[in-house]
Amino acid sequence: DDPPALIDANFSTIWSESSAWTCFAFRVFLNTSWCRSCMEALGTPLGGGALKLEAAQLKRLPLPAISASELAMLDIEGRALPVAATSVPESIDRFILAKITGVRESDPAIGKLLKGLELMTESLCSGRQRNGA
Repeated sequence: DDPPALIDANFSTIWSESSAWTCFAFRVFLNTSWCRSCMEALGTPLGGGALKLEAAQLKRLPLPAISASELAMLDIEGRALPVAATSVPESIDRFILAKITGVRESDPAIGKLLKGLELMTESLCSGRQRNGA
């Protein structure tokens, strides 16, 4: 695949009724601070630091309402992401948070929320690592 993906025996399929949600747009969304923090909060920690996300947990992932033209922009961003990327540019994080909250991207509250999500994600992720640090 382009971009490459690692899949083990347990996987869930994500689909959309809209063709505007391309694999690249999904890739960008799944790597936002919003989505990563939600996955950490919803997922089940497994041994060795792994995080398991069941289909039922993924269904609880809050998705913003995004127009077809905005999804086209996310598709372009996804195509530009380096293959090994695990995060997105801050502008994309701000865009998604603005869509989720209804607050303007430039509002200082978005920056504070972004920082809080990053801290929470880091804490949850490090808490499930083998050494717990």
